[in-house]
Amino acid sequence: MDIQSLLKNHKARIQSVLFIGLAYLAFTLFQANYKISYSQKAVYSLPHGLYLTEFSDTFERGDVVAFVLEKDRVIHKKGTNFAKIAAGVPGDKVTVDEYVVTVETPEGEIQTYPVDMPYLTQKAGVPIEDYLKTYEVKEGEWFSLGTHRLSVDSKLFGMETTNKIVGVNYAIW
Repeated sequence: MDIQSLLKNHKARIQSVLFIGLAYLAFTLFQANYKISYSQKAVYSLPHGLYLTEFSDTFERGDVVAFVLEKDRVIHKKGTNFAKIAAGVPGDKVTVDEYVVTVETPEGEIQTYPVDMPYLTQKAGVPIEDYLKTYEVKEGEWFSLGTHRLSVDSKLFGMETTNKIVGVNYAIW
């Protein structure tokens, strides 16, 4: 039996093996750079429940950043995966007031986010005065915010460090 006859007789099998091999290669390459993240509690912090996370240690103001908690926080344990908006980046000035977080960029642009610090601090049993402050975001830091006004983020815990960033999230659904 010559090679052409062999190929003709096993064409479907060869195509299947090639397809499976290419699919495996594509999956391996995808998995090296991305992961799919699902959040059951997305309604409390971010507006979407399914994200594509691109592994990267670089991000811009406004990106949804995936990161790992460096220490225990209220009901979340150290090592928990989190996703929040990078509201403040190095060079920004972030002011936390009772009902608004204001981010001022070095270029003078202003972005505001609604919050409810009286409610959050009352629930936590801590004095509100300890949390109404202005931050200067330094190199190696960023200010995290969820989209929900009651989100647990930098307005309660201060700056996040960039060394625990996993990547940038893109909403799928």
